[in-house]
Amino acid sequence: MAAGARQESLPELVKLLSSDLHLDDQLQPFVAGPDGKPLVDPKTKAVVSIEGFVATYLDSHPHHRAAPAAGGGARGGQLLTTGTSFNPANAQAAAALARLEGDRSPTAIADAFDALRAARAPNPRS
Repeated sequence: MAAGARQESLPELVKLLSSDLHLDDQLQPFVAGPDGKPLVDPKTKAVVSIEGFVATYLDSHPHHRAAPAAGGGARGGQLLTTGTSFNPANAQAAAALARLEGDRSPTAIADAFDALRAARAPNPRS
């Protein structure tokens, strides 16, 4: 997950990538090349770290990457992707959507719908 993998992909990634991991004589894990020895990056001639191996795999298989957080890059007072100026309901909608990342319960989904409806309503401060 530190490399940006989706939590849902972790069991599959463990199965896919663990076959390339071996233990050395001191029982330290390493990424093995086709010859069973530590994998070396042909460009840098450095031994490939497990973190680097995972990051490279995720770069070439982006469907295993987590989606970027919603609304994190808004500029000029714009919130979410609505392009509207500040409305307190937008902040509530963003919080409700963030909650859905870890909680897909009916209550969380209903709260997100309610918050999104409120955010789409005309801004009372305008």
